[in-house]
Amino acid sequence: MTAVTHFFFSGPTLKDRFVAKRDEMRENRRIRAKYIRTFSELDHMSDRDLADIGISRGDIPQISHEAAHGPCT
Repeated sequence: MTAVTHFFFSGPTLKDRFVAKRDEMRENRRIRAKYIRTFSELDHMSDRDLADIGISRGDIPQISHEAAHGPCT
C-alpha cells in the first residue's frame, strides 16, 4: 500500500485568502459609507431644495445607490 506524504497546492494561500477577504470588507464598508452619506445629505434637504435640483424624495435611494456603486448599465 502506498501513502502520499507530500501535497502540493498551487492555489492561493490561507494568508492570501484572508487578505483578499479583508480588502473586500474594506471596499464594502467604503461603498456603504458613501451610500449613507449621500442618502443623509439628500434626505436632510428641504423639498424645495430638492425640487430646485430636480430630485424628488422618491429618487433619493436610487441616487444614493448610483453614487456609491456607479451608474447602472
